Amino acid sequence: MKKLYKTLKEHPYLKEYYRYLLMLKWMYKAETYEEGKRRLHILIGMMEESEGPQVWRWAKTYIRWEKEILQYFVNRTTTAKVEGHHTHIKLIKRISFGFKEVLRYTKKVLLGVMPERFIKLPNFITEGTTYCKQLSFLS
Repeated sequence: MKKLYKTLKEHPYLKEYYRYLLMLKWMYKAETYEEGKRRLHILIGMMEESEGPQVWRWAKTYIRWEKEILQYFVNRTTTAKVEGHHTHIKLIKRISFGFKEVLRYTKKVLLGVMPERFIKLPNFITEGTTYCKQLSFLS
């Protein structure tokens, strides 16, 4: 917390953004759909009153995505995991620039997003070899 307060003191313009972040967290703590909607509208209203054009753009994003944001209160889930996988795949795609074989690229993406516990290594790798010891972090 000391580091946060120091940063906010050194960069006062960040206080406004931090306040909106806290309000967003407050919005997600609502118990019902109606309460969440009310809190989101309060947040958007405060953001629209801001003097910063970046904050207005941020508020417009919330307005555009209001239906999806409020869907959280229906089933208490978000798309964060899917978006994380999407970001990971985009990173693999960027790193893999120049792959000419689609199958090789597909395998690389699948290995990149697959949980390690599902990766099966061939027996010759897993049976006490030096190579096995080097790959022990996979098991």
